Amino acid sequence: MKTCSICGREHIDTADLCNECGKELDAALDSKSSKPSEELNSKLRESNAHIPNMLSAGFFEDEEPLDFSVFDMGFSFEEGFSRPDWKLIRQSIRNNFQEGQWPQAWREAGIKWLAQLREDLGGSYRQYESRNFLLLCAASATKSEALLRLAEDTIDSLFAIVGPINQGKPVYGKHVILGFEEDDDYYSYISFYHFDGDHSLSAGCFISRGYSHIAFTFRGTQFAASVIPHELTHNYLCYLRLPTWLNEGLSCRVEAELNRRLGTSGVMPRNPVLTAELADEHHAHWNEKNIQEFWAGTSFYGPDEGNKLSYSLGEILVELLCENWGDFLDFVKNADDRDAGQDAALKCLDRSLGEVAGTFLGPGDWRPKRKTISELWEKRRKERAPQAGSQQRPH
Repeated sequence: MKTCSICGREHIDTADLCNECGKELDAALDSKSSKPSEELNSKLRESNAHIPNMLSAGFFEDEEPLDFSVFDMGFSFEEGFSRPDWKLIRQSIRNNFQEGQWPQAWREAGIKWLAQLREDLGGSYRQYESRNFLLLCAASATKSEALLRLAEDTIDSLFAIVGPINQGKPVYGKHVILGFEEDDDYYSYISFYHFDGDHSLSAGCFISRGYSHIAFTFRGTQFAASVIPHELTHNYLCYLRLPTWLNEGLSCRVEAELNRRLGTSGVMPRNPVLTAELADEHHAHWNEKNIQEFWAGTSFYGPDEGNKLSYSLGEILVELLCENWGDFLDFVKNADDRDAGQDAALKCLDRSLGEVAGTFLGPGDWRPKRKTISELWEKRRKERAPQAGSQQRPH
């Protein structure tokens, strides 16, 4: 039998769509496939009190458990949480395990990491696992497992929308989601990845430093449905050198399509939401000088009006550029943040980004300028020098 991951209705194995909600049904699980997530989650809950060096092989059913006593995780305690030394871990995995064991080794490293975070947080936090994800969450088992189902459906739909995007680069380990119970814990955790100063509030974020992962404050399944698709899109795109405006604009566009496909919101409108008032704000704010901050991505960082308008303009430009989705994906795969994607736009779309921006902002010299972008990056690097290496893209 096939079970709909959205409404739970059961169907015969040959059914393709759910009769109740219209959701595309996953293939039926046969006796030779990997263990279903419910069985693994039950085993993880039973063993949550202690995570030993010898971990269950989990989905790697035909493999022996790996002995992680050969090296430690290099934990340091910074800003309230244990932080693994991922460079040390990466090197240790390469030195101690054969390449065929690397996916299993990275999975087990992820489990040990979450076990230590669970100890740091205390309370009712528990670890869960599905085919593609590791989750740390304090919500009930039912809500946590619903979150994992949402994440799994999102990954499947992302592949259908965007296709293979990592350009053949091998990827090891599972996606990691941290669902914090309190805002204070969430902001305390992510502050490690930001330099000192004012930052805009966030519902969640994708963290690319170290082991890429998603962090957010869990406020219920409906709230998660508005956060996970967006941040997982960032996770899916992290192998590309995207300019920030394209990364954010595309994530907003794909998020809307994912919500439509997964039935978690209304049908995606043809164009981004743009009121007359918001359009006036754009026209009053942007000029030929500060548009370079948008192309460089630096306008996305602050808590001021430029932050909000940067996200909005990124979404508008993506909508203007993605008329032919296949050509647009070629542009995405070739875009380079050093020129804000200008060269790729000319080659893949036969369009100048400055001209496209001008169709919305009006006459002016709006094109990205590589030298100015580099100067803005250097200025920002100097501003954050005391915390060098700790900042990441503002997802």
